Amino acid sequence: MPHFVHVLVHRPLPHTYHYRVPEALSDQALIGTSVKVPFGRSMCQGLIMGSGLPANISEKKLKDIDQILPKFPRIPADLIALIQAFYTYYSVSPYKAFQSVIGNRKYRDLALNKGAACVIKGAPYPLTDEQCHIINSVQAQQDKYQPFYLHGITGSGKTEVYMQLADRQRRQGKSTLILVPEIALTPQYKSVFEDRFGADIALLHSGLTPKQREVAWNQVHQGQVNVVIGPRSAVFAPIKTLGLIIIDEEHENTYKQDNSPYYDAHWVAQFRARHHNIPLLLGSATPSVSIYANALSESIQSQFLAKDWSDIHFLQLRSRPTGQQLPKVKALDLRQDMSSLGPGVLASDLVLGIEQRLARGEKSMIFLNRRGFSPFVICQSCHNIYRCEDCLGPLTYHQDHCYRCHRCHSQRPMTAECPSCHKPRLTFFGSGTQKISLLLQQRFPEAKIFRLDKDSAKSVKALDQTLTDFKSHGDILIGTQLIAKGHDIPTVSLVGIVGIDQTLSLPDYRSPERAFQLMTQVAGRAGRGEVPGEVMIQTFQPEHYAIQHALTHNVSGFMTDELQYRSQLQYPPFRSLIHMIFSAETPALIHVYAQRFGAYLTEAFGDDTEQVQFIHPCPAPIERVRKHHRWHCIIKCDHDRLEDVKQTLIQRPKSPKELRVMMDINPRQLL
Repeated sequence: MPHFVHVLVHRPLPHTYHYRVPEALSDQALIGTSVKVPFGRSMCQGLIMGSGLPANISEKKLKDIDQILPKFPRIPADLIALIQAFYTYYSVSPYKAFQSVIGNRKYRDLALNKGAACVIKGAPYPLTDEQCHIINSVQAQQDKYQPFYLHGITGSGKTEVYMQLADRQRRQGKSTLILVPEIALTPQYKSVFEDRFGADIALLHSGLTPKQREVAWNQVHQGQVNVVIGPRSAVFAPIKTLGLIIIDEEHENTYKQDNSPYYDAHWVAQFRARHHNIPLLLGSATPSVSIYANALSESIQSQFLAKDWSDIHFLQLRSRPTGQQLPKVKALDLRQDMSSLGPGVLASDLVLGIEQRLARGEKSMIFLNRRGFSPFVICQSCHNIYRCEDCLGPLTYHQDHCYRCHRCHSQRPMTAECPSCHKPRLTFFGSGTQKISLLLQQRFPEAKIFRLDKDSAKSVKALDQTLTDFKSHGDILIGTQLIAKGHDIPTVSLVGIVGIDQTLSLPDYRSPERAFQLMTQVAGRAGRGEVPGEVMIQTFQPEHYAIQHALTHNVSGFMTDELQYRSQLQYPPFRSLIHMIFSAETPALIHVYAQRFGAYLTEAFGDDTEQVQFIHPCPAPIERVRKHHRWHCIIKCDHDRLEDVKQTLIQRPKSPKELRVMMDINPRQLL
């Protein structure tokens, strides 16, 4: 009897294709196997996605599979199902989904990992009642899909909970997948988990060499490790005995891909947890507003919330296991104190606080989410801002005597000549981490000062070394969001937060949420040892509700205010959101197509304003990137209309080849 399969061809095509399996290959042509197939006038690689032949397709027109490709690993059934769900939900080609989920993997026959049989160390301190309750609650739902949210204050022992749960999974012969927000955090996770589990862990991330990634992927695929740790892309790890998925610091934007396909690791993790019938645990000190809304469903209009997280169970860690109190936080009003280190740099109270810590042999951390020396270069003659020619974004001056664009990463040599008026009057405004570091070194010449940003730590190894040096003999650490989370340094007693107004001022509906999360996370670095912690937030708007709630670590209060604001403007979690982005080198091309697209939306949804609302296409807040102009369109709709609206957008007017149209479903930012 003829055997038929449908194959995902490695080409950007809208669907899969059916092939006949020759009798000689019938025992090898299994679902998940890579094959070579004829396509058009050439041969092409493909992946068998399923078997059978629909009644409306004639077998006479089908071609035969040419050969099996044994050098490529067989893909597990759950990842095959994920590829299918991925290209359907995110409206991309099957091959684009394959590239995201699998990528270019080759089979590597590895020797059995002898280090897997290790002695598991116990917890460094007795578990609290709250920790035990959380561990038992998650473990009780072992054999079914159940999402949990672990809301624990900074330093409350969430990582210990993760390790205890991973140990229980290991004892049952199952594996745990732990997602972290960025590669920079993998060294400390690796250190903590290796100390507990020995060699029974694998790291998966793009910072590894190609060979290291291939070995780690095959280790996971062949079941040689029980704990897999990595950032967003690790959510696709080929774990066959998956027992638990953990997303740590789940609020971070980095869990959402920022280019096409705009996938969300939360969605992928949910899909895999449902497929395996296992628990999914999300953890953070600052939950995502859209997910936390389900905890407040009794006090808000819960009928308007999405069903994705309606069954989530909330668990809490309200105190630190070692008994330390959360640090005291105060706002420094820059309208009254412009600074002792220059206007808008560091307030005098913050400088005094650093001086007092130095005298007592304690450490300080200064957070400023702007790298470089000065974020603006301005002409004193014509007052024009020196901008990137490709992106129109302001260039940042760096201490290596060059101007850099932080959008497209282009750079040009330092010059004093203004490109507009050609007068030698360019000067620097604003402060970045390099400037803060220089000013503090001038003020405290004996202090050992370290800087941690993408310029000073260009690799995971360099970042880890900077943190090690600061812990052992550093006095002051200045950094971007790389220092905001995950670091446990008991001798840090002072944290200064600088430039938070920049985050609050971004033209994005999630700016207050992002600012509150940053302040709370950075504040949590202080007071983790015997010395009480103190946090100082420099701001020109101390009355802002995000700052007011950060002063008292009041997560629920912030959520209540933020949800009221979101409800009035009909933003998530009360509506689903679709962000359409149009990009082309020629602005006129975008303008013409945007008018057609706007007219198409009006015709499709003009009479349906109750359930579907949209803002006509217009220039995006970031108008140009790498010489490509950008417009965008925002569509809000009831949650149960999302699929319907998606299909309408897929059938949009055909765009010119020179214009790229991208669809971001439930975006995390609208810039």
